[in-house]
Amino acid sequence: MNTTADYDDSDDRADPQPPPTMISGKWVLIAVLVLSVGGAGFGWLWNYNAQRAPREFWGYRAWVLIARGPVVQARVIEPEPAATPEKPLVPWYEKLVVVPQGLVDGARYVVAREVAVDKAPGISLADQSTSLREALGYHRSYLWESKAAELQPPTWRYVLEFADPQHTLGLVPAPGLLPTATGTGPKPSEPPPPAAVILFDAECKFVRLQSVDKPAALDPRTAEQFRKFFAATFPDAR
Repeated sequence: MNTTADYDDSDDRADPQPPPTMISGKWVLIAVLVLSVGGAGFGWLWNYNAQRAPREFWGYRAWVLIARGPVVQARVIEPEPAATPEKPLVPWYEKLVVVPQGLVDGARYVVAREVAVDKAPGISLADQSTSLREALGYHRSYLWESKAAELQPPTWRYVLEFADPQHTLGLVPAPGLLPTATGTGPKPSEPPPPAAVILFDAECKFVRLQSVDKPAALDPRTAEQFRKFFAATFPDAR
């Protein structure tokens, strides 16, 4: 009698498991490329949508100048004094700012002070160009649903002018956009350089183009940025 029990060692000698399937390096590179392109496309679309409302509000020409205009002027403006027999109102003279309202009416201001922003004391646009320029071009800087400026038209106090004297932006200049004029005005053969002239009220709650009767309300955080900027640029202005 065979005392050795029959033993089936077929399980111990089972074929080893096949090695895991390896992913080709080519497909890894393709996947990374697709994700990179998709991420870049999503970022571009997000930025485009974030800038769409400000771009439509300012108009493309002014929007480009706000972002890239190489020359920036800051001004303090005051309502023009009432006419007197000795000093009647003059339609156009040096440093007059006419702010159109509606089709025929307009408010008139005179420039009290003017500085090149890159030389302004304290906070300068040269140091803050990214935040201040981007604030004007970013949709969350505005309270788009606010009707406050329509209920009570603001009294304008400050001006930022973004200009391109050398026409380096490739934009066609539009006559009449500059807020100031001399007695004779520019010659027809010498149109004014492209410029975007932006008005702010004393509290920087509202903003608009000088040439377009359409104000917008700024978000309080954005308004505070500009209040600090103008307070540092014109510390004695009230």
